[in-house]
Amino acid sequence: MNSLGQRTGAIGPKISFPAMAFRKVLKGFEIGGLPYAEVQFQLKRLLATGASPAELREVLRRTELIEPLPEYAHSEVLGLLDEAIERETAQQSDSEAALEPEAELPPAPELAAELEATRAALESEQARVAEIETELIERAASEQVLRSRLDAALQESERYQSELRAARNSIASRDKVTAQMRLTLDERDTQLASLRRENAEASATLESRTADGVQLEAELQAARTQAAALAAELKSVHAALEAERRKGQEIQRTFAEKGTLSGVVQESSQQAQRELEQTRAQMRQVLAERDAQLTALRQGQAKTVAALEARAKSAEAELQAVPRRVDGAQGERGASKAELDRLHSQIAHLQMKLRDNDALVEKLQAAVRGEAERAAQWQNVAQTRDSDVPLILPQFEAKRPPVAARKPRFGMRGWRWDPRAVPKELWIGAAVVLLAAAAWFLVHHPAAAPTKAAVIPIPQVRPGSIIQDCPTCPTLTVLPTGRFEQGTEAANGSAFEKPPHFVLIAHPIALSTNAVTVDEFRAFVAATGRDMQGCDTYDGSWRHHAENNWENPGFAQTGSHPVTCASWNDAKAYAAWLSAKTGHQYRLPSASEWEYAARAGGTAAQPWSEDGADACASANVADQSAARRYPGWSVFACNDGYVQTSPVASFKANSFGLNDMLGNVFQWTEDCWNANYKGAPIDGSPRMDGDCTERELRGGSWFSTPAYVRANYRNHFGVDYRTSSAGIRVARDVET
Repeated sequence: MNSLGQRTGAIGPKISFPAMAFRKVLKGFEIGGLPYAEVQFQLKRLLATGASPAELREVLRRTELIEPLPEYAHSEVLGLLDEAIERETAQQSDSEAALEPEAELPPAPELAAELEATRAALESEQARVAEIETELIERAASEQVLRSRLDAALQESERYQSELRAARNSIASRDKVTAQMRLTLDERDTQLASLRRENAEASATLESRTADGVQLEAELQAARTQAAALAAELKSVHAALEAERRKGQEIQRTFAEKGTLSGVVQESSQQAQRELEQTRAQMRQVLAERDAQLTALRQGQAKTVAALEARAKSAEAELQAVPRRVDGAQGERGASKAELDRLHSQIAHLQMKLRDNDALVEKLQAAVRGEAERAAQWQNVAQTRDSDVPLILPQFEAKRPPVAARKPRFGMRGWRWDPRAVPKELWIGAAVVLLAAAAWFLVHHPAAAPTKAAVIPIPQVRPGSIIQDCPTCPTLTVLPTGRFEQGTEAANGSAFEKPPHFVLIAHPIALSTNAVTVDEFRAFVAATGRDMQGCDTYDGSWRHHAENNWENPGFAQTGSHPVTCASWNDAKAYAAWLSAKTGHQYRLPSASEWEYAARAGGTAAQPWSEDGADACASANVADQSAARRYPGWSVFACNDGYVQTSPVASFKANSFGLNDMLGNVFQWTEDCWNANYKGAPIDGSPRMDGDCTERELRGGSWFSTPAYVRANYRNHFGVDYRTSSAGIRVARDVET
């Protein structure tokens, strides 16, 4: 046993302890737990303790077959091993040369003694080497134990690192899930708040409709009472007419007994009798028609009352069911809204029917009262004429001239009217004719009036209609109701477009067809004297110019150009002035209403192709003409012919009939600025929380590059900020 490798070969048949130690060192360096300086130290220590450099080089070769060392480490480790191999080869050559016998030297006592001393020294050295080797073996065993522990520690470290990576991945996944859950909870909170508001509104509506139902029931009861009173009055009218008929018969009998009248009077009496008979026949026919109409009216009244009671009960039942539907309306809020609107229309229809019924009953009552009064008046007249007969007729008979000299009393010429000389039949006939005419008028004419009033309560305004409330007011286009999705969930979407949500525009509104023009705004400034001096304008860079204003924005314009250099406060003052001037409610549109109008029933944020080559047909944007004026701009690949603003309606309108919704000038909205859509209203109303010193603008302008001219882009300025790229578009509530 001349080497450490030979002595330790019994431990492992294939590899020695130094080789195993070197392998562990390389493994520790490979996994990153052992620095390169420690690799050099361990290698030098192994070579110093007698490890075979050739065996260590073989270990290096096999290790690099699996995982090569870095170039610098490979070169240095291989250099150390090669140097050790060279030294070992040189030492072996020197040992062989020293051990060769010198035959020429004669044995001598001195040499024998020296040889003996050398042998003794060599034996002592060998004993010392044996002790060193034993100590090295013990150290190698200790190192083996330490290396085993190191391997175990490395394996445990690898396991811990793997578990740590898994834990980190799990924590990252949980953080993502937590963020998603927080977002979902925020959305749920928003929906819950909206549902609570809707529930409160529905509760208030329910209470109001319950009160309306009670009032409807009271009105129905009053209608029944009025119908009963009407029937009683009609009975009294029939009784009065029957008494009048009997009175006429008595008068006829009285005149039949008095046959002393002259031939003319008899002829007149007969004519009056015939006219009276005709009048009575007409009166009977009119009364028969009146009875038939009254019967039909009563039947219709009964049907109407029954229908009103049924509808009132149905409406009350539906209104009582509204809170339950609203409580479960998380996914059906639109249906609940439609249901509430339908109930509103039914209640309005019931109220209109009751109003029509009340008007008709009042007309009938007035007709009955009028007929009764007229019948009483004519009855008094008839009684007066009847009392005058005994006084007039004898005088008439005593003084009448001969028949030949008698002049016709009822001729047009030479006739002098004497009310006392008029036969009673004529008085009665005239009264009956007038009464019949009044009854016919009241039966046939008033019934049509409530119908006309009910058919046209207010002129209907349809989507697409154009409204202009005064000559200097902006023209307005009525928008249809509808729903659209606002925002996006796409990964490449902007933060201020998240989270996506649906917005319902349930009430009709009118939006100004164009941006407010300079001429339209001039009437407001002339009427109010508003001071609007100072504006930020662009001429290579944005700068504030105290001399610029809405009439002089820093570039040429006409009265048909959109007004600029108007702040949000200026726009609000203009809308308030329009409201006071016209009596209608003008305001700024909400951001949701504006985006709904800009999308015009579609889902695209821009009405042109993706490359923007056809954008100049629809909008005044930053184009090639602007790029020639201001080199370096990012512009659309088209030419719209304008560097700054263009006259309104110079480009193609959108599907709703609105001009310049995109480009030309930014347009103020009512909304306070928020960085995203969390908590945004879903009913189209403006958002009044957030930073209300900054208000939202929409639409882009002549200055805007392609990325910012789209329906979903949001910008914001201070409420007093005036710029030549921002203008005004107003909205007006539509009365229905």
